Amino acid sequence: MPASKIERLNRAAACLGIPRSWLIVAAIDLALEQLEAEDSQSQRS
Repeated sequence: MPASKIERLNRAAACLGIPRSWLIVAAIDLALEQLEAEDSQSQRS
């Protein structure tokens, strides 16, 4: 993930008053979902 994307997320979170730890949890969650999706795709083929 490019740093600029993370910076924008951090700024948006700061504007909305969202703790950065929530962002980290959300990012990990998204990454795990992507990994699981890739796993299921590779198993099908």
